[in-house]
Amino acid sequence: MKLQNKVPLYVVLIILLTGSAGAVAIIAVQGQASRYQFEETARALSATIQNGLEQDMLNQDRNHVQQTLDDLSQNESIREIDVISPAGTIWASTIPEVIDSVSGDQARELLAGVTGESFLGEYGNRHMTLITPITAKAGCLQCHGSIAAAPNAQNYLGAIRVDISTDLLDQSVARSQQVLFLVSGLTFILVTGTIVFMLRRSVLRPLSRLTGAASRISDGDYSTRVPVDSAGNEIGAVSIAFNNMAGEVERNTERLEEANRDLEEVSHLKSEFLANMSHELRTPLNVIIGFSEVLKDTPPEQLDDSDRIEFCENIVTNGYHLLELINDVLDLAKVEAGQMQMTPQEFYIGTALKDVISTMQPLAARKKLRLEVDISRRLTSIYADMGKFKQIMYNLVGNAIKFTPEGGSVSISATIKGDMARFEVTDTGIGVRKEDRERIFSEFQQADGSSSRHFEGTGLGLALTKKFVEMQGGHIWLESEMGSGSTFSFTIPLPGRGTLPAATPAEREIIAQVAADTNDQAPPGRAGTTEPVPDSPPILVVEDDEATAGLIGAWLREEGYRVEFAADGAQALEKARAIHPIAICLDIMLPEKDGWQVLHDLKSDPETADAGVIICSALDNPDMGFALGTADYCVKPLSRRHLLDKLRRLQQAFPRKRSQPQVLIADSDAGSAASTAAMLQRQGFSVATATGGRQALAMALKLSPDIAILDLMLPGDSCFDVISALRRHPLTIGTSIIITTVKELTEEQRELLDRRVQKVVVKGSNRDLLLEEIFRLEKLHPVRAQLVDEETGLFNRRYFHKKLAEEVARAQRHALDLSVLLAGINGAAADVMPGVAGILRNNMRASDHLARYGVSSFAILLPETTGEAGLAVAKKVVALLGKANLGADISISIAAAASPDGTISSEQMILRLEQELAILRQAGGNGIRAIN
Repeated sequence: MKLQNKVPLYVVLIILLTGSAGAVAIIAVQGQASRYQFEETARALSATIQNGLEQDMLNQDRNHVQQTLDDLSQNESIREIDVISPAGTIWASTIPEVIDSVSGDQARELLAGVTGESFLGEYGNRHMTLITPITAKAGCLQCHGSIAAAPNAQNYLGAIRVDISTDLLDQSVARSQQVLFLVSGLTFILVTGTIVFMLRRSVLRPLSRLTGAASRISDGDYSTRVPVDSAGNEIGAVSIAFNNMAGEVERNTERLEEANRDLEEVSHLKSEFLANMSHELRTPLNVIIGFSEVLKDTPPEQLDDSDRIEFCENIVTNGYHLLELINDVLDLAKVEAGQMQMTPQEFYIGTALKDVISTMQPLAARKKLRLEVDISRRLTSIYADMGKFKQIMYNLVGNAIKFTPEGGSVSISATIKGDMARFEVTDTGIGVRKEDRERIFSEFQQADGSSSRHFEGTGLGLALTKKFVEMQGGHIWLESEMGSGSTFSFTIPLPGRGTLPAATPAEREIIAQVAADTNDQAPPGRAGTTEPVPDSPPILVVEDDEATAGLIGAWLREEGYRVEFAADGAQALEKARAIHPIAICLDIMLPEKDGWQVLHDLKSDPETADAGVIICSALDNPDMGFALGTADYCVKPLSRRHLLDKLRRLQQAFPRKRSQPQVLIADSDAGSAASTAAMLQRQGFSVATATGGRQALAMALKLSPDIAILDLMLPGDSCFDVISALRRHPLTIGTSIIITTVKELTEEQRELLDRRVQKVVVKGSNRDLLLEEIFRLEKLHPVRAQLVDEETGLFNRRYFHKKLAEEVARAQRHALDLSVLLAGINGAAADVMPGVAGILRNNMRASDHLARYGVSSFAILLPETTGEAGLAVAKKVVALLGKANLGADISISIAAAASPDGTISSEQMILRLEQELAILRQAGGNGIRAIN
């Protein structure tokens, strides 16, 4: 039975039972009240008869008593009246047959004085009997004289028994019951109907709606809603909650259906991706295996050199293509797992784009495409992960070349938009439909299946590109028209506080031309032979896989390096101590002792701590490597170009030892240049000369001189542009510059030179002054100041540790703030300071020196780095040291100080610095302080 039928039935039953119980109670009460009223009427009647018969009983007037009884018998309700004598016999009666008979026990007991009260009781079911005594009262005895003398005073004269019919009472009660039942029935019907109506309207009908709606929802109709009659009661609240729930179910169902569609689409796309990937992998593998079998099985005399080279090139090309496919899949997996690491840094746009263009130019030339580049002159550097930035450009430019037909063009442009650098790659290719412009940035997707089959590809390149851009704080979008080409645009943040100065137009032209000139030259160390020269720098390759070790060794020997090998950690440590390599290529997955432990041991040993370690491993964990002190990190499979680039950067940061200090002289007067060169050569300097600005810059980039003597009036390019270019390029940023001039400098020129050069000398003045300044600068050079090792040409960490330990001990003895003198860090500060910061960040011994002292101020003294330039260097070092996490009790302060006239000794400068640092610490701890 349904609830909407059960509830009314239960309500009717409850009301019926309750009403019946009430009616019974009312009838009982009413019957009792009618009986009581009837009894009172009977008593009143008996009293009246008693009063009327009392005198006759005294006078013993039997006839008059009988006559009175006969008159009373006319009352329909009186069935019988008996007058009983004191002797207990019926003296008079309305029924003649009972006269003189003996009365009942109740009357005799009453007359005998046993009860002394009237008797009232039912005699049968249809009548009521009332027996009342008749006594002689004093008032009735007046006619007999005094009361005392009156006979029978207060004695019983007899008794009256009245038998009254209850028919009238029963009829009255019956009528009352009928009225009660009628009223109760009408009330029951009215109340029950009202309650059932209200229940149906307020409860049952909404519940029925809810039940129907729930049933329809269970059948799949998620748009079902129930009307809300009133939101102020519980049913309305339930209806509202039900509608909300139904809406949520509908939305969740839509999301689930959409997710199912997405899953089906992803499943389809993955199936398509696997089919495409199968083709993409098998194609290069087939080529590699095929040409390898040809080379293996074909006798050498049957293949000429051109065929052999062509076959090898096909193998290498397809191997790199296969590597690219695998890297894309691995990169995507890293990004999705949140394990892709970014290493943002500020770098020159030209440096990165040069690599991209040099790689993409052959691909464009193969399809006869014009590859155009337009970089805004205002844009010099960006802040991003350089490797990921190149990969973004490789993907976009590679796609543009792939989808552009022969004879078209691909252009790369870069501009500044607010605080972002905006890059655009535009092609004249097939274009992308509007509905495909968003989906092509999703994994496994290209514009359509036909394009995928026609142009090949896995559909991962743009997805990775989008993720790389967004991970670096940028945004990427596409503008395209079918048949008219496409423009992919993306943004990359600009440096918040640039440390690389902007280039002037003239400087850009000089650098560009010099770069073009140097690109035409053969790479250093490659003279067409794989045999290294006897004094070539040693490199240790630590690799347990013989094939990989042989491959790395072949690459290094081609560059002119001397290569030694170690297959495990013990051999690596032994050979590193024996040959003192300038670099170590270290694998992590080594037998017995892994590469992390080997790296720790290398950096903990003073004999091997100076060697630059480049990790070459399939394990991608550069953070661990840099934390332990590695110089760089390469993830297998290795790229020859990338590995050699890292080695070159390592050598640029720590140049090789020179047997003689190198001086470059650039003068407009060839005779003056020759005279100065002869003077310096007699003093043991290696000298090179140039007669123009462009030639001077080219020679400086080639030689990395210790000192450059520049004529202010150089022909061709401005001397100021040459100075700016020297200060910007990493190979010459440490070169000390002396300016010679015959003209008086303006205030503006003097201020400009003060920030960029070490000395200005007037031409024609005493040559001893020039020689004295050159000797002073030479002594301050990092090599001569013992910051660079004389044997290896690398930053001398052992010397730094030694000086640091000495200064800590001295500071502890005298309760001084800690300061360390790093003498002679002038223009070379940009190279040396990162090394210092690296020691403090990565080397536990240096940190322990500081930690043992407790509350301390660590100061680096920078002689000859004054003014704004010195302050800029100091701020940069503070930023580097701030990442060292030296401890909460260490206060780091950097001071730039100078002794232009040479009258202040190093010890005096340290004392002055300690005083300043004490003041600084009292004022609040960390900060920047310039001491001039």
